[in-house]
Amino acid sequence: MNVPWGWLDAAFVASERLPMVDRLKGGVRRGLVIGALWGGIALLLVGALLGGLNRGPAGAVIGGLSGATAGLCIGAIAGALFGPRYFYHADAAVVTIRLDGSDGPFRPGDTVRGHVLVAAHRTLLIDGGTIHLVCRGVRTYDELNGSGPEPELHRDAIPYVVAPSGQIPSRTIGRDTAVRYPFEFTLPTDALPSHHGHVYAIDWAIVADLGSERMPHLTAQREILVMAPPPYVPVYAGGYRSMVSAEVCQLILSLPKVLHAPGEAIHAALRLIPKRSFAADEIRAVLLRVENVPVGDDHTVYVAALDPTSGMMRGERRAVGDGTTYVWLESELDLTDRTTIRASESLNYEFCLQVPKEWRPTLDGPDGQVMWKLGVVVARPNQDDVRIFHEVIVHTFSPALQEADASPGQPPTRVRRVTVDRWPPWRGAFDEPLFDGPRAKR
Repeated sequence: MNVPWGWLDAAFVASERLPMVDRLKGGVRRGLVIGALWGGIALLLVGALLGGLNRGPAGAVIGGLSGATAGLCIGAIAGALFGPRYFYHADAAVVTIRLDGSDGPFRPGDTVRGHVLVAAHRTLLIDGGTIHLVCRGVRTYDELNGSGPEPELHRDAIPYVVAPSGQIPSRTIGRDTAVRYPFEFTLPTDALPSHHGHVYAIDWAIVADLGSERMPHLTAQREILVMAPPPYVPVYAGGYRSMVSAEVCQLILSLPKVLHAPGEAIHAALRLIPKRSFAADEIRAVLLRVENVPVGDDHTVYVAALDPTSGMMRGERRAVGDGTTYVWLESELDLTDRTTIRASESLNYEFCLQVPKEWRPTLDGPDGQVMWKLGVVVARPNQDDVRIFHEVIVHTFSPALQEADASPGQPPTRVRRVTVDRWPPWRGAFDEPLFDGPRAKR
């Protein structure tokens, strides 16, 4: 039984805040509220009418108040007693979505099969419902509104795919019985990959929605993971290399491969060729994740740390970039502390950083982008840093990912090896870097 008046819906919401009423079952509470309201209104009119006939206007007021008080009490008691017969409790049924066979992750083009299980704890009538495959994008951005120093946070949800799988027919489900409603979906061959980002996220889910006149809609949702296949990348015998030339030195960053899955180690080598002697506060390797959405007031936030419990982050906001860009420091490794680099020494470092196991692949979506950058920062006292970056591509198309996520595992050993070549540095010309990355703040 649906109540179409908004003031009754408001009364239901208000009743949930009362200390004793909020502990009652849904059917008892709904019956109590409806009985109290209808009883109060009915006896208010009767009391006002009888009081007015006997004592005039003053009697109408007294009779109306007395009738309303009596009606509230009598109606509440009657509604609480008979409400469970006409209204279902919130826990009268449980809706569960189960997958047949593998729980994923799924490749684009795969078929997802399963069923919706409706278990009833009392006899109830289901008016029907729907089962959908839903893909949505969520982009988060902040803007300075001028009313205060803190930026205002915005969040948009954008539907990409809403695919139905037929209608759930109306029927009566007996007490302590369960009914299965099968479904089958085929993922698009160009399906966007799942991405659990902070600024730009892609979520895939199966959503079941069942309705009943005597209780609120029952809704269940189950997330599914869609893999991100690795793009085609030319294979070079000598690996991949990025070069940068600065005033004091030349940097060469080499990687044996650029395609990586979550949990894998990125191995790299750095060659530092000084042009003259200079002091360095530190040489640090960093792994950055860059999320961008084309909305906001054109700024970049360099995030150094994030507290997953409170959601507070530590970083720096700069008025540069296109839209809203967040640069996350995912991992770092000190290659050396404060030192003096001599002009006659060429330094070589070998190191590795681990890709986090979170489901955050490289992404080029319709409303945002996510890139990964491996780089090295040479920090100099009172001077500009010398930085070099190379893009790496994180994909989730590995069949071993499911096993890796199930077992905690141990992070790979962070190899750090330094060799010094004592010979005149090579003065060759280098190309400009592919990406002039940000300075990662601690």
